[in-house]
Amino acid sequence: MSTPDTRTVPLRVRLPFASEAELVERFGPNVTRAGVFIPTRAPKPEGTVLRFELVLADGTRVLRGEAVVARAEVGGARSGMTLRFVRLDEASRAWVERVVVARETEVAPAAVEIPVGDLEERSEEPQPPHPAPLPEGEGSGSRIRGVETAARMTRRPETEPVLGVDLGTSWARLAVFRNGEVELLTPADEEHPGIPSMVALGAGESVLVGEAAAALRSRFPERVASGVKRLLGRRVRSARMLEHALQSLTPVLADSRGHAALRLEAREVEAVELTAHVLRELASRASLQLGEPVRRAVLCVPAYFTDAQRGALLEAGRRAGLEVLRLLSEPTAAALAYGHGRALARKRLLVYDLGAGTFDVSAIEVTGDDVDVVSTGGDNFLGGVDFDARVDYELRRRMAEAGLVPPEPLTPGGQRLREAAEQAKRALSTLDEVEVVLPGVGRDATGAHADFSTRLGRTRLEELTEDLVERTLEVTQEVLRAAAISPEGLDEVLLLGGQSRSPHVRRRLEEALGRPVRADRDVEGMVARGAALFGHALVRASQGKGPAVLTEVLSTPLGIAERGGTFRRVLERNTRMPVEKTLVLEARAGEPLAVAFFQGNAPLVDDDEFLGAFTLKSERDGEALVHVSLSADGTLALGVTPPDGKRTPVALDVTEPDEEGRARLLAAAPAGETQPSQDRGLMGGLRRLFGRR
Repeated sequence: MSTPDTRTVPLRVRLPFASEAELVERFGPNVTRAGVFIPTRAPKPEGTVLRFELVLADGTRVLRGEAVVARAEVGGARSGMTLRFVRLDEASRAWVERVVVARETEVAPAAVEIPVGDLEERSEEPQPPHPAPLPEGEGSGSRIRGVETAARMTRRPETEPVLGVDLGTSWARLAVFRNGEVELLTPADEEHPGIPSMVALGAGESVLVGEAAAALRSRFPERVASGVKRLLGRRVRSARMLEHALQSLTPVLADSRGHAALRLEAREVEAVELTAHVLRELASRASLQLGEPVRRAVLCVPAYFTDAQRGALLEAGRRAGLEVLRLLSEPTAAALAYGHGRALARKRLLVYDLGAGTFDVSAIEVTGDDVDVVSTGGDNFLGGVDFDARVDYELRRRMAEAGLVPPEPLTPGGQRLREAAEQAKRALSTLDEVEVVLPGVGRDATGAHADFSTRLGRTRLEELTEDLVERTLEVTQEVLRAAAISPEGLDEVLLLGGQSRSPHVRRRLEEALGRPVRADRDVEGMVARGAALFGHALVRASQGKGPAVLTEVLSTPLGIAERGGTFRRVLERNTRMPVEKTLVLEARAGEPLAVAFFQGNAPLVDDDEFLGAFTLKSERDGEALVHVSLSADGTLALGVTPPDGKRTPVALDVTEPDEEGRARLLAAAPAGETQPSQDRGLMGGLRRLFGRR
């Protein structure tokens, strides 16, 4: 197997078109925002970095930049190479955008033979790519000599595949269902389990995603955003929030609405916008790999995501140009992939998902391809990055004991220290002891750079992280109690997420459950596969070819603030979705009634997640009805029927109030559960307990 060229190879592609319009019409389907597909019988090896240009028959240049060979295919109808852009000049970026927009708004042409001319490999001195070369891979090393027919998009939009997206804290994975089976589009091995969920600021206004962003992290950590999933849809108003958010080593601040944003160099970027960049990149790569546009998707979320977090992901999908058919909880997607095609009788699964940034555990019943979530729980601030932080802290402590000053987190030295901590943690999954060597990372008493080395054992790692593992076990036991399932009543325990592979985690979980657990080799791809399967089922259901049977539950109680700041639960945890419930509130003529929604487990709203608020005004006294609806994927919709009007939809103002505004909000909140006189007695008591449906 040949290896990629280590130099930057200059490449000139001459296309036999007389005008740019003809090029767009004939070759445009090969172009996406992420890259371009070049048909050829002899592609360059995967990982080869190219400085390329595309020119017309008369030599007019239409596209120029730097790219990496992301995929090389030899033989078949799509023999050629997929180039993923690393850098384009301004004119080229504008041209790519024009091509993509034109393609998205018109019906794709049928396949047409394109007799492409010569592809020239020039011999001038290679230049290093900017801002950094992507990681090298493997592939064929033949010189480019000829080109076959260009790939064309021949399917109508209604038959386009639905992308299944597992948007992890560290890695993103993609899958589609086509030709009767699920196909994983991203790598799924331990070294490269997907596409890095990272975004970086490149030169000028350019934004880098994935491997290109990861390549910048060690040299320019202040320009790279990682761990964004933890901040998506979150409010920044507490020291605890900031403390946990900073595990990503990226400065966190609040935007104008109080939502989490990140500071990359001198720019403030919303977490939603960063997520949209990742989703846009994923869709572009999928379109490039499949040879047809991919606009529809099923996005996976942690089961413990709140309504605000789910709404933020939907907004990111919209900004990325995706039609999000459904949000699907990650454990549910994994259970769907587990049961697909196995014709299972009723099986009870416990899905334990400890990833890089979040933790979920769900009790699920699977019958054939039907999935029924019984109970779920989790922690959105518990994952592998917290384990990394414990090792990072231990290394810093030892450096200080050795008389050295550790580097600041948001510096190249701080990034090297965190990476060393992560590597040591991973190595201790198979070794009893590792040596950590960090040349020139610390500073001695004179301020000069100094080397540091130490040995770290698995026993010490387990001591440092025992409380983190214990937190996952407490949630697991509580989920089983809520589902009324004993460990003996489980048919299978599935482990998901990279951190769940830790021997410490697995051993403690088996001890707590009193039974073995299962970690499939393809565990990294199960969530994306399940999402793709469900996307296919949704399409079939829309065509009347059978329902998509999948039931999920609310992960966290949802309710409103009462006067004084107490939390009145409207929908309890583990409520099956979709669901609708009606709140009965007493309205007074001329007195505004503030209805503020929160989500959480705490009895006081100060400790719960603020979702938003609206003000209800009535011209007469009477009973006001607030209609609360949760969709099948856990997104909130509201309606109001005032005493003097008809039911109308209402939107929440999601801007986080300041302290003064919060006090006014709580002062105008409902005083407590109130009912009119006709609701007294037995029926009134039932309504007070359960609400109106």
